[in-house]
Amino acid sequence: MASTQGQFAAQLADFWKDDFAPLEAAGRAVLNCLREDEAASDADLYRRIANSSTGSHAYFEDDDSKIALQWKHVQSDPLPVLLSQQLSTVQSHSLMGLLAPASLAWMSVDHKLYLWSFQRNVPNESLLCFEIPSQQCVVSVGLVQPKKGVFKDDVKWGIVVTTPEEIFFCALVHCNPSNPDFSGVAWRLVPTSFTLPTDGVRILSIAGTQSGRIFLGGDDGCVYEMSYEGRIPDKKQSSARDLEIYLDRFYENGEKLPNVVITDAEDRVLQENKAEPLSFGKRAWSAISGDDEAYEKQPRKVRKLNRTSDSFLRAILPDFISNQAAALFGGKNATGGGGIVQIAVDEERQTLYTLGVKGWICAFDLRSQSSSGDIRLASVMDTVKTSRLYLEAVSRGQVIPPNTLHSSVLGTLVFPGGSQAAQSGVGGMDGARNILKIAISPADRSSASSCVGENVLKPVSIQVVAPSESSRVTLVAITQGGLRLYISSLAPSVFNHGTASALQSNGMVRTMSNILAPHTRLTFCHMRAPPMKNSEKGVLDTSSPVEGAILPRYSSPLKINAAWYEKGNFVAAVEGNYSASKGRMDENPSNNQKRGDIIVATSPDASRHLATLSRLSGENGTKENSDDKERFLSVGGISEAVSFPMSMALGIRDRDSVTPGGAIWQIASLQEGRSPLFELLVNSMTPSESELGIGPPPAFYPSSRTGKTGNDTNQSNHNSSTDLVDLKLSSAALSVVGSVLGKLLLARPISMNGMPAQIASTSTGENAISRGKHDCYRISSRDASNGFSSTAEERSGAVSNIAYTAGSQSPLRSARLRQGLLKPPATSLNLFSTQHLDHRPREIVAVNAGGLHYFQLEGHLHQLANAILSARERVRDDATVTRFFSGFGYKEGCAMCITLAIGCVEVSNADLRRLAMDAAFARALAPRLIPSEEFNTKNSSSRSVVTTGTSDPIVPKGFEFKPSALCESLYSTLSRLVRPVWNKPVVVVTEGPFIKRQWSKIALQAPAKVEILLNETTLEEISRPLRNLQCEVRSRLFRAVASIPGSAQPNSMEIDAMDGWSDDSQYLTRALQYHNQSRTIQNGTVTSLSVEEAESIARLIEEKNIHSLYRLLSRVVQLLNLLFLLRRAQISTELHEVDWGMLHGFTFWQLVGTLEGQDRLESMLNALVTYSASDDSGTKSLTAQADDLVDKLGDQCYLFFSPGSRLAYSGLRKAAQALNCHPESALRRELKQAAKFKFKQAAQHWRSATLVTGHAIHTKEKESYKVIAQRAIQYGSPLAMAVAKLIQLEDVDTAVDVCLSVASNFRRIGGGRETTGFELQSIASQPTDKLSWEHYLYHKRPDQVETGVSQSTSSKGSRHSAAYGTDVSSEDVVATCYALIFYHLSFLLKSPHQLLARSMLEVCSSSTDSKFLEAFYSYMLESGNEDILLRIVSTDLEEWLRKKEDQDLLWRYLSIQGRQLEAGQELFLRGCAKDLKLPLSTRIEYLSKALSALRIAMKDAHGMGEIGHKVDEVDESLQVARIQSQILQAIESSTSDWRSEISEEKIDALKFSLVNVSDLYNDYAVALELYECCLQIRHICRHDDPDATRFLWKHIICKEFLPCATRSDEICQFLKGWVAEIGRDAEVVPISIVNNGSGSNFCVFENGDWIKQVEDKVVDLGQQLYGKGRDYVAPPKLLLSYLDELCGALPDILRPEWPLIILARIGVPYLSILDTFETLNRYEIHGFVREQDDERWKREMHAIIELLRHWVASARSAAKDSKAWQELFRSLTSGKLMPKIDDLRIQLETHSNTAALQESIRVIAHEIQSIA
Repeated sequence: MASTQGQFAAQLADFWKDDFAPLEAAGRAVLNCLREDEAASDADLYRRIANSSTGSHAYFEDDDSKIALQWKHVQSDPLPVLLSQQLSTVQSHSLMGLLAPASLAWMSVDHKLYLWSFQRNVPNESLLCFEIPSQQCVVSVGLVQPKKGVFKDDVKWGIVVTTPEEIFFCALVHCNPSNPDFSGVAWRLVPTSFTLPTDGVRILSIAGTQSGRIFLGGDDGCVYEMSYEGRIPDKKQSSARDLEIYLDRFYENGEKLPNVVITDAEDRVLQENKAEPLSFGKRAWSAISGDDEAYEKQPRKVRKLNRTSDSFLRAILPDFISNQAAALFGGKNATGGGGIVQIAVDEERQTLYTLGVKGWICAFDLRSQSSSGDIRLASVMDTVKTSRLYLEAVSRGQVIPPNTLHSSVLGTLVFPGGSQAAQSGVGGMDGARNILKIAISPADRSSASSCVGENVLKPVSIQVVAPSESSRVTLVAITQGGLRLYISSLAPSVFNHGTASALQSNGMVRTMSNILAPHTRLTFCHMRAPPMKNSEKGVLDTSSPVEGAILPRYSSPLKINAAWYEKGNFVAAVEGNYSASKGRMDENPSNNQKRGDIIVATSPDASRHLATLSRLSGENGTKENSDDKERFLSVGGISEAVSFPMSMALGIRDRDSVTPGGAIWQIASLQEGRSPLFELLVNSMTPSESELGIGPPPAFYPSSRTGKTGNDTNQSNHNSSTDLVDLKLSSAALSVVGSVLGKLLLARPISMNGMPAQIASTSTGENAISRGKHDCYRISSRDASNGFSSTAEERSGAVSNIAYTAGSQSPLRSARLRQGLLKPPATSLNLFSTQHLDHRPREIVAVNAGGLHYFQLEGHLHQLANAILSARERVRDDATVTRFFSGFGYKEGCAMCITLAIGCVEVSNADLRRLAMDAAFARALAPRLIPSEEFNTKNSSSRSVVTTGTSDPIVPKGFEFKPSALCESLYSTLSRLVRPVWNKPVVVVTEGPFIKRQWSKIALQAPAKVEILLNETTLEEISRPLRNLQCEVRSRLFRAVASIPGSAQPNSMEIDAMDGWSDDSQYLTRALQYHNQSRTIQNGTVTSLSVEEAESIARLIEEKNIHSLYRLLSRVVQLLNLLFLLRRAQISTELHEVDWGMLHGFTFWQLVGTLEGQDRLESMLNALVTYSASDDSGTKSLTAQADDLVDKLGDQCYLFFSPGSRLAYSGLRKAAQALNCHPESALRRELKQAAKFKFKQAAQHWRSATLVTGHAIHTKEKESYKVIAQRAIQYGSPLAMAVAKLIQLEDVDTAVDVCLSVASNFRRIGGGRETTGFELQSIASQPTDKLSWEHYLYHKRPDQVETGVSQSTSSKGSRHSAAYGTDVSSEDVVATCYALIFYHLSFLLKSPHQLLARSMLEVCSSSTDSKFLEAFYSYMLESGNEDILLRIVSTDLEEWLRKKEDQDLLWRYLSIQGRQLEAGQELFLRGCAKDLKLPLSTRIEYLSKALSALRIAMKDAHGMGEIGHKVDEVDESLQVARIQSQILQAIESSTSDWRSEISEEKIDALKFSLVNVSDLYNDYAVALELYECCLQIRHICRHDDPDATRFLWKHIICKEFLPCATRSDEICQFLKGWVAEIGRDAEVVPISIVNNGSGSNFCVFENGDWIKQVEDKVVDLGQQLYGKGRDYVAPPKLLLSYLDELCGALPDILRPEWPLIILARIGVPYLSILDTFETLNRYEIHGFVREQDDERWKREMHAIIELLRHWVASARSAAKDSKAWQELFRSLTSGKLMPKIDDLRIQLETHSNTAALQESIRVIAHEIQSIA
């Protein structure tokens, strides 16, 4: 047995750990609610049609006990007296109608047209009258939108009036109330000069589009268009408005402009490639706007174009000729249905429908593919024939409708809900047969009933079905018999799967506009019979599961005079003088005049109805059920409540009551004007999961922010070649283009006080970025309720914006957004989803000769409000109120109560709000945990949107969570309130075009266009109920909101005890206390829970969900507050401009619920307040406005406005004030200290990566610290601004400390800076209404950030959203912190402020942050400051240098620090290291430097000692290494193949290691016969072996002349004997052998070519070995013996002194040479027979004399400190030399023939004496 308490606690702790996890959970629930509303069975008309459940499509009669919507007659107003009088004067005919959009009624009396307002409760205004000049009778009247740019703004509408021969256009001008000339008059009707002939075609119908197009329906069956144009500006007139007006097309009208706009010298825009001004401006005729001298009076252009012409002749011939020709030759018009009696325009689908006299319906595609504006006839349907086929199929019970492809005029028949739904619409198969019988009446043409019967299936009215009502059904046609025909013009693929599926399946290949285009065939979807029109009782549906259901059975013919349909509401005027019982007209004329029309109205019935007794008793057996699911059932389909509004007009129920005044001419709705917020609500289709998974686009940075302008042609790489003009822009300067763009001058950064401009401008405001406004953005006044303009839309087929990488995104071009974001498709919603905005009673008006009759339909909210106010304090158990809950479901009942409580209706007051919440809490039910089996059985079709199944980890396995109706209704209400904005971009930014004067090379970019989703009106409209909801949740559910669920709390949620939430179990956090009872856990599934445990766990989950909702709701409210404040800040001329580009493309949800959104908002707010704070201009208004803004942000938007930004603002303010004070003043010191304190506090709160780095676009390549720092400065990083201020205040200690403090926020370090006294809790002035757990919420970094992964949330639940271009990691932040330090340090090192530089170096080097120290050391090296770095005394630096590969730095560091001994030892160890593979040359270099360092150390130690021994060791190692290098060079330079002697491994060891000296001698030197190296090794090793020495020297000498040949046998014998010792005697051969070709490499010994080589080799090697204390390696006696023997072999070539001179050159002392020579000649025996002894003696004397002469010459030519002179001086002073000379003289004197030698010795003695 295991307890679940710890498990639940851990799961809750993990859930609350991430601040964005509750937002993600609540956001997912909101998303589910949005989709649930869209997927509701009654949301889409098509789904209602397709409902085939038993009892669906029923009518329910008027019953006061029910809660269905009922139409009521409000009032009837008679015609104005003048009109009543005019009716009596009718000579020809009179017509009536309604112009609903303008709220005007009209009546024609012969040639006169009268108009008056039909607004209810509005004082009667004066009539508007228009008389036809030709006195012809009025045929038709229509209301149209005027074209933009043709009339003045006060022309709101156009009235088109037609006669049999003429067409007139009148302007409906709105009168200014302040104008005394039009006091009390709202409209003026002004005729224009737009007049056309009809060419003999009577115009029967008129319709206009929102763009100003006018379509006319002729009696010839053709559709015509009335095209008109305004006046053209005078080319000679110069208008200063030209450029401004032209740019308004881009900013205000949403038109796309060329990337480069070219103007002339007077700032007039030129046409592309033409030097002609464009025609633009607002034009109107003098009758409307007065004369305008700026325009030429040129003829107006107005034409009547036949848009259905099917021949070339019709296009070129006048209409009257083509019509006569068609009649003469039997021609057929294009529509084929006769005269067009009605035209309906579907603006959203760009489709035009026409209804012909014969009942034919045609669909035209308004998507013009040509400049001429032609429309395409897409489809034609003979409605009567198609209806008959439909009824025949239904009457036979066919499951599949018949195929109609055999005829092009028949529509496609479909049964969306199968044959059962089709039969339900007409009362079953019998009902279909009955309609066919009436339609196929006897051929009694004189009978009126026959006429009516034939026209039962002929439409008399068509009504467009808006996409907000259905995504598949597009048109409702109402027949004369009252039948409603549901038709679709969409393609079969779209009709079958819906527009949403079509968009997702086609992606960007097909746009929404293409998907909604009309198909080649209309689809006939459904037919619905009308309700009963009189007191006859309807036929009850006995198969219906509910009581009171009436079949829509058509029992007798009806005649509809007028009909109206909108959003499921249907009102028809049924001719009342037609006898239903007899099926014919009443033949009594007097009765015809008295009787009028019966008004029959229906409204959608979404309520549940009481189940029949048979169902209750047979299936359930009891009526007790908590949520009334069994007692009350919903039948679905097109179920409607029927009402007869005129029946209660006089207070007496009479269904046969008629409207006074005869037949109704027209019925129309009173146009209250839907708010822009409602338009946003309607156009809010929820994106798919894949679309929601797309991350936000990168931020947009204006050119003035980035420092880049249009002068850089490389920046326009995203613009097509056709859009750009070859400007060859220069970056030297910018010019102002006209007064319109004068504020866009950019300031060039300059150096200030020896500081770089980037630093100074950030602090002092000299840069344009930090000084007030400079118009980087221009907010468009365009209403975004119908979507954003297409200027920021990605091109069709282009790569989605997620494909743009950081490097490829152009800074001058905003990221393009997909069409679904800019213009979301409309979605179908039921009345519950829209009633919070569409709560006003729906009103319609009907007109007839008796006047205007008004009818009203109150919504469910008004009904519930009246019921609650009636119940008052009994609201908790009032039956009427409870009926709303049982009728609409407890979730919807609670949602309606909450909607009333938050003030969404006009009648809302304090009592209603309180009572509504009481009603909701009394019926809220309780959350439950249900075993999965039971849950799946009972709730398979109604899973919760809050938590579905076991998705909540807190739900025990094996159970399902069922939230309370209150919790579900809260989420549902929130989702409906935020639907208008939830998945829409809050801000869309489009870069401005470049403005360039003609012939100029300089261009300037216009401000970027900013389109904001909500204006101030819509902001307030959407914010008010959300604020109220927040207050209600906080006050009513304080228990779940006051603290984080799971902690001990004193209060409880206010849930009524009647639903099981008794007083003793209301504490939700008691969920963890009931774990004393045992339970069994098998495989992780709880198989047993007590009732108390299940209830407590359920309440805990409920509390968590409500708390998450409150968090999300608070974020929503504060974001709306923030948008309002940003709008106000933008208006202010003092504050810094709002950087709207940071929010470009972010949806409302992304800003509310994701980390990316939080970062963007923090960055933008930080820039806004810090730039304002850093302005040191001292303007009081600026200070006051900035302080006010910061205070409001801190109070109203604290969830987005971080404490760090607020503290940064305070610090920058203090720093700016301090800089304005005298440097030595006490006030400056005080302000400096305050700024320092604020900055340190702010550093604790800077935990947003994008905020610290400046939210720049990062590249994947590694960047230098300078680039990183400059970016942070340029893009307004608060850290960069703070550091700049501190540097200006000469507080480098704090500057470094702040940077390192911020870096520590993004990773854990072992040490760093001192933070004592700067804790997070030290911030004062927190908002008083802030909850305790809200402190620092969303402003603290999650633990996961230590790994460098940027956390985020998305609507998909993913923890990593696909943000691109701005994925700033923790490493980027740390690099920015370090870069700012190094950036300022490098500047200080180069500036005269060396004291500051030294101070900053000390602070940096004293840090205990190892990561920073490594970065600091690396930067100093890379920036060329290694000398400064090596002077720093630091153990960390020494350790870091030891790890560096460049050991030269460590040696230099130790040397500079005076530690020569350690430097030498380090170099020696590295040079001899066996574990490193270093080149031999590098090792020799290390040993050489080690030897130098040790010698310096020995010198400093003034003695040998241990250092001397170390010097000897290093010296010997160095000598061995050099010998090794000689061997390696010999190997590499030799042409011989050494591989047989030495392996590759040995060669590799020779190259990269120090070989042991023994191995070096034996394996290399000896093996390769490198005898010089052998001698050197013996010398180094002090190895005295005379035999080996003799052997090696002879090898060395012989190597220079062997092999050799000789001409003398004697010499040959000598040489052979001489080299025999070394075994090379075979290499001496007679010359004769060489001449015979036995060898070519032999030298001739007698030639003496080898002498120089031997001499150089012996001298060089002897100098290396002799005199080093180990002369036994180079013994002079041995060398003299060898050389003397060679000299004796060639006496003719080699002089006798040659061996002696060689020894002298080696460095052997002259006296030693003399002594050795004497000894040698006295005792040694030469190897061959010499000449006579006398000659020998003379040669020896001659050699001695020449040696003395060489000695004297060397001493004389050199300085006194030379070796020869000193030796000579010592020999004389010691008395050793002169006795020898005297002895030589005596010997010479005793021999004959020595005079020359005696003279030589005398001269030498004299020279010696003279030198002495």
